[in-house]
Amino acid sequence: MKKIFIIINFILISFFSFSVGGLEEQLTTDGKPNFEKIIDKVWAFPDTPDTFQIMKETDGYSITHFSFDEETDSETEEIKKITIYKDIYFSDGTYYYAYDTKFKSAVIIDPSDLKIIFPADKITD
Repeated sequence: MKKIFIIINFILISFFSFSVGGLEEQLTTDGKPNFEKIIDKVWAFPDTPDTFQIMKETDGYSITHFSFDEETDSETEEIKKITIYKDIYFSDGTYYYAYDTKFKSAVIIDPSDLKIIFPADKITD
């Protein structure tokens, strides 16, 4: 019984550690922004039906968030202008997006320390 209690505690601690701090891995880059690898593709936030797409515009970049509300069974779409920071990541004022060369994926990062909160899943090419 004591072993089961210890295992359950270990699982809960691991779960809460990840959910609070994210992956805690440093963003890996090759010194280039690699924006071309994440624009014009649809990416999914993990564990939700929500997706996003970063687009190149004539006057910069924009992001479209597609959100699905399960209660009303409806999808919403929100388009925002995004800003490039440090020539390495984008910000829409809520999230910070970059391309990680280790994950070969768009990632959501913490801009204060450039640690990955979570990688996004590619939906389309």
